Order: sequence, then structure tokens, then C-alpha cells
Amino acid sequence: MRKWLFCRRGQIAPLLIAIIVILLIAIMVTVNIGKLSLLKTSVSNAADAGALAGASAMATGLSHGMGNIGSYSDSMLADWATAQAFLGNPCLLDCVTAWFVFGSHVSSQVTFYASAVSRAGKVLEEAENSAKQSAFSNAGIDEAKIKEDGETYEDYLKRKTPFEQWMEDKKYEKENTYSWEESLKYGQTNATQADRINSVTVEVETPSWLVTPLPGIMVFLPKEVSPEDELCCYGCCGSPVLPTTWGLASVIGAEDPVKVKVTRVKPGTNLGLWKTSYKTTSGGNIISSAEAHAYGGSVLPAGDDYDSELSKTE
Repeated sequence: MRKWLFCRRGQIAPLLIAIIVILLIAIMVTVNIGKLSLLKTSVSNAADAGALAGASAMATGLSHGMGNIGSYSDSMLADWATAQAFLGNPCLLDCVTAWFVFGSHVSSQVTFYASAVSRAGKVLEEAENSAKQSAFSNAGIDEAKIKEDGETYEDYLKRKTPFEQWMEDKKYEKENTYSWEESLKYGQTNATQADRINSVTVEVETPSWLVTPLPGIMVFLPKEVSPEDELCCYGCCGSPVLPTTWGLASVIGAEDPVKVKVTRVKPGTNLGLWKTSYKTTSGGNIISSAEAHAYGGSVLPAGDDYDSELSKTE
């Protein structure tokens, strides 16, 4: 009887070992799939956050706040109204002064318009940098901070990670990719890839803008010259109606989207029983993209400010 029981226990042992191996492989597969899902989520979040940050920067730049494109449109209207108030009563001015006022008005309009065009270019640059900053910050970069030789634990905690320092130095403004080496533990090896390089790449495409002025006229009110009104300008200042501008008509392309594409590369790891793989089913790296745009505003004098929203995610 005892011999029979021993035989039963000896036959179960190989089965238990097989079951344990299968369970370990199943756990590793589950962990790998879970990790892949988390990576895809972080990449998607990074693309969404980057696109929305870029669109928000564009909406702010188009607004009527001080130093933004809409504010230059408001300034053009104020300048036109001031000049028209003087030139609308030419008997207050002699001919030379009247032309000087008009010339100053034209010069101011050109300056405000040039400032708006320059600001438009800077806004698009700010939108690109904001999109990159937000995308990298939300990409789930898990670079390990290595303790340096002789470094105390307190100094270790105070020291920034290489990625934090990279972000603080704003290197993302000139570089599209951040790379770091995979940190392996417990004798793991990378057999699925020749190297151990992780990377996050953020590509941003901003729209093209064209700032268009709002055409208008400057009116010299007619008045007959009489001996009592020797300084009246009618008849000596030329045409009583002159072309000018008095604001911005629009920014063509203002509601076009900013596009953000985030690519995550993570090398696989050989765990002995299972080789992890962090690629999509199509065989490529983990990629997500998003688009967002500014909408609902106007750069016309005293127009409404813009808002921003996501318009497309993939």
C-alpha cells in the first residue's frame, strides 16, 4: 500500500513542474501584454497632451491680450480713429501738418502689421515647443537614476535624473528624440534586439499662417477755403479720401490643426522562459498621433478670443 502511494507522488511531480512552467510563462505573457498596454496608453496620452498644448499656445497667441496678434489689430483701430479725428476737421491743421499726421498714421499701421506678422511666426514656434514639452512630459519615460560612486543618499535624492535635466535645459526645442539605455536586472539579457536603447520621438507639425490687413479709408472732410480760414486744407491736401488700413482682417490658417506624432521604442528582454516584445501587432514601434486646433475667435478689432480643442486622435 505504501509503495503504491509513493508511485503516485512520483508521477505527480513532473505534472506539477509542467504546470508551474506553464503558469510562469502565462504570467510573463500577461505582464508583457500589460506593459505593452501601458506603453500604448502613455504614448497616446503624450500625443493628445502635446497637440492640445500646441493648440492652446496658438489660441493664446491669436488673442487680444497684450502683445498678441489680436492686440495689434486693436491698436491699428485706435491709431486709425485718432488720425481720423484730426484729419476729419482739416481747419485744425495746415496742409503740411495734415500730411504729417497722415504719414505718421501710415507708418504706425505698417509697424503694427509688421509686429503682428512677426508675432505670428513666434506663436507657431511657441506652439511647437509647448507641444514637445507636454508630449515628452507625458510619455512615461522611465529612465532609471543611477547612484554615482561616493554619492550620499541625500545627494542622490536631490540630483535630477538625466531626463529631468534634459527637460530643464529645454533641449527638446532643438531635438526631437530622447534616448536612454535599458536598465537590466537579475541577469536579464536583451536577445530580441542588438542594443538596449529606449527612445521617445516627438514630431510636431504646425500650420502655416498668413496675416491679412483690413483695408479702409481716411477721409478729409471737404470745406471751402475762405479768407477767414486761411489754414483750411481742402483744396491743397489733394484727394479728400485716401486708402489706409485700420485693423487685421484675419489670420489665414488660424484654425488649421497642429499635428503631433509620438513614437516609443522599447527593446525586448530575454527572461529565460519568455522573450518580451514591446512592438505593435503590425511589427512597428508604438506610435500614436493627435491633432488639435484653435477655434471660435477673430483677430478683427475688438474680436473674440480663440479657444482650443482636440480634433483627432489615433
